[in-house]
Amino acid sequence: MNNISKLSREWGCAVIPGSFPLRRDGMLMNASPVVLDGNVAGFQEKISLFRSEIGKYVPGNEINVFSHAVKFAVAVCYDIDFPYYPKVAIRKGAELLLNPSLIQRKFHDMWHLYVAARSLENRIPVVSVNSLSEPFGGNSAVSMLTDAGDGVFVNLEKLGQHEVSLLNIDIDGARQLMAARVREDPGIYSFTKAERSP
Repeated sequence: MNNISKLSREWGCAVIPGSFPLRRDGMLMNASPVVLDGNVAGFQEKISLFRSEIGKYVPGNEINVFSHAVKFAVAVCYDIDFPYYPKVAIRKGAELLLNPSLIQRKFHDMWHLYVAARSLENRIPVVSVNSLSEPFGGNSAVSMLTDAGDGVFVNLEKLGQHEVSLLNIDIDGARQLMAARVREDPGIYSFTKAERSP
């Protein structure tokens, strides 16, 4: 962690170095540290455990929002597969979703669909980073949104085998799209009322 902290401090940036086993209150969790300006600002525990993790880890139960030039949440790997995650993160103030992942090559197409879907559903940019090691093979993806006036396009930028990539994300534009989406969303749908209807 020392090298990560040094990098974050020298560049004045946020670093999310993947996720690691973390023992907390006698429980083992899969958690992603969030390093801001050289210091560990907190952790995001994985909430949705993958089938091979069930019984090994205890799931987290809270989505945290961090701030460093932009408010962001961290969806640990499999958490990106579930629509609730960005919805809750946005309602807590997130403007960007970061997604450290370990996705095998054969599942890249499915993973990219999840990243694009979560971004489009909620109008939030998503930066999803995969390990370059085998059998994962990189191919990280960044989803960005374009307001076409009468609809929204999602553009998924696939980064291949690049170790370093620089992309500009229009956070101001995303904020407007997210605010409009929150206004359009009626919230919790009343299925119980529908069930009572003849």
